[in-house]
Amino acid sequence: MKNLVSSAAAALAAAVLMVSCAKNHTANPTPSNYRMHSVELVQQTNAGRVYNKLYTFAYDSVNRLSSMVYSSNDTSIPNMVVYYNYAAGSKVYKTYYQLNDTFLLRTDSLLLNANGQVAREWTPTQQNTFQYYGPTLSQFTNSAGASTVYTFHEGDYYKSSSAISFDSSETFVYYKTLNNRPGEYFQLHSFLNYGQDVYQYAHLLREITSSGYTTEITYNIDAYSKITQTNAVVTDSVGNVYNYTYNIAYETH
Repeated sequence: MKNLVSSAAAALAAAVLMVSCAKNHTANPTPSNYRMHSVELVQQTNAGRVYNKLYTFAYDSVNRLSSMVYSSNDTSIPNMVVYYNYAAGSKVYKTYYQLNDTFLLRTDSLLLNANGQVAREWTPTQQNTFQYYGPTLSQFTNSAGASTVYTFHEGDYYKSSSAISFDSSETFVYYKTLNNRPGEYFQLHSFLNYGQDVYQYAHLLREITSSGYTTEITYNIDAYSKITQTNAVVTDSVGNVYNYTYNIAYETH
């Protein structure tokens, strides 16, 4: 199990987004003094079951994620708190504790490169490597040596080729008039996993297409250029539909 906390977020990587905006702010994305306080995920399965999942964040004095509390009505994943400990030598230790308890669920570790990006990840079952083209992830390789490679075009991912996923190739479409910002679809996935954005492409993701699914993504953007809601509708190859709604609350710092 790659990441206990992000099991819900893993479904992010299988969606196509759509966007509705109160106002378009292309040149001035979310002001830098705003950061995410919480993300509420409402997940509706093909069978109509609804899961409510809440992620609440805390930060240290230099604005790094220091803890994340996860709670849900999904009993398959324990409620928990994840602590980020930034150690010497660019290492980050992630410890997962059962919520309101001292029971340690697991420990992961990250190694950051000279630019502060995640370069290596160790979990109880995986050792993963990250390579970048400038600020943006260009290749992800797992402990078995299988890789996902991203191809770029005009500052965005154009497609990915993977020896990891059963969907060996994905293509991406963007809202080219909307700059990327916190709350974007892949950013949410990355933040819940690593406490930072490894997918720093230029624009808001709109659609993912592969042989196994399509994902359509829409966003609600407020007058301050903040994404307050991200909606993803995933349709698999046999017509099953899954809905994911992310309600995002911010705080200033």
